[in-house]
Amino acid sequence: KGDKVARYKGPSGLMTFKEVRDGKTKSAGLGIGFGMQGRKLYQMYQEDFANEAEAKAISTLLRLEVFDGAIGKWQEKVKKEAAEEGLLMSRFGAIRRFYDVERWNPAMQKMMGGDQGEAAIAFLPAANAFGMMRNVMLRLEEQGLLERFELVNSIYD
Repeated sequence: KGDKVARYKGPSGLMTFKEVRDGKTKSAGLGIGFGMQGRKLYQMYQEDFANEAEAKAISTLLRLEVFDGAIGKWQEKVKKEAAEEGLLMSRFGAIRRFYDVERWNPAMQKMMGGDQGEAAIAFLPAANAFGMMRNVMLRLEEQGLLERFELVNSIYD
């Protein structure tokens, strides 16, 4: 699907794959993974987007065309689980409780997103990544490699 990204038309005209990939898709990928949509994506990564419309366009392109909508389906599933169970647990046993993923809106007579929707989406990717890093660091310590190579601090990006 790389050709779809290469044909992206931004507010300033047609963009190459490299222009879209450098900065824009990294920021969009990180933001989407943590539940951000166009406005918040732009607010968090203003240095990478010309304006909110561009952030929204790239976000939509990635969500719908590149990933065929699977990210949104997974995020809705995670929010539903967090709302129903009141917590999420990572593959490594980390637990976070949630109290306001969704709430009843009496005016609209339906459930609406609460203040913790993005936090619920962000928890599992972050907790699983850090759980994996922790396990690797423990294995390196068991083998004496941390001291041997003077590794005193891990870097995560």
